[in-house]
Amino acid sequence: EGTKRPRKLIVFLNPFGGSGEAKRIYTSVNHMFDQANIEIIYHQTESSEHISNLSKEVDLSDVHGVVGVGGDGLINQIVNGFLSRSDANLAIAIPIGLIPAGSQNALAISINGFKTIEESTFSIIRGETRSLDLIDAFYPDENRHVYSLITVAFGFIGDVLKESEIYRWMGPTRYQFCAVKQFLENKSYRIRISYQPADSDDNDEDSWITLDHDEYDLVCGFNISGRSTQTAEQVPAQCDDGLITLLLIRSCSRLETVKYLLHTAMGTHDTLEYVQIIQAKSVKLIPMDPYRSSPINIDGELHPTAPLTMKLLAKHSRTFVTAPLF
Repeated sequence: EGTKRPRKLIVFLNPFGGSGEAKRIYTSVNHMFDQANIEIIYHQTESSEHISNLSKEVDLSDVHGVVGVGGDGLINQIVNGFLSRSDANLAIAIPIGLIPAGSQNALAISINGFKTIEESTFSIIRGETRSLDLIDAFYPDENRHVYSLITVAFGFIGDVLKESEIYRWMGPTRYQFCAVKQFLENKSYRIRISYQPADSDDNDEDSWITLDHDEYDLVCGFNISGRSTQTAEQVPAQCDDGLITLLLIRSCSRLETVKYLLHTAMGTHDTLEYVQIIQAKSVKLIPMDPYRSSPINIDGELHPTAPLTMKLLAKHSRTFVTAPLF
């Protein structure tokens, strides 16, 4: 969609994300920026709060791109910081690049496929960009917005992520370990789901559909395909298709859950009768008791479970990509 070689980049590095390899990974490729005569403004982050504060306050004058060295949560925190700035429109228009150093790297892999660290770095140097949609997850009870690049998820995944924080020392395998623990509990979650279909008029309030079913193992609203180091493509979504793609797994038995996990590894889970995929413009989620303590997972960051509305912000940002689009 556009090519402009960057001359000045801001790099945010999270040394604690994923398996803790971000600093080593960046050290292995930062000479490429030097060879391309790109000025680097480097920030090593110390915590989620530090990332948020930096992205809200950093000087963006004459900056041609922002690069995150870390996992999906790092980019989420940067984008949310940018959108809370007084110059949010300027900040969010700056292309975003990712040198993947996380556990799942869903954003990088869903958009660009499996690439080496060198290929990911070169894509930033090349300057080829593509539009990137965002999901605006709005909590009306708090009048609070949280922005997502990957997924807004409720149910099984939120509980896995919540418990995995205790086992961070295990590295990426902590997700499989906690998934097994949650599988043994075989817990389902009650939630009321309404959505505005993909082919409806934005201003037509009568177009909203409320699903009859209200008990699920998993509810995800995807902005991208969800392909990662851990999973195959979860939904047929593109980062700039202007849609939220819902993945709904209705409450099922342990055997059916095993079937789902096996099929999702191959990308064939959409053939299962208790799996539903819906494309929408907007989505309303109303979690119901008794599982309000299970967190909502937004791009790997945990948030309180409460009623929220997801609205698609089409082509609201840009991202560096590894090859031209045809």
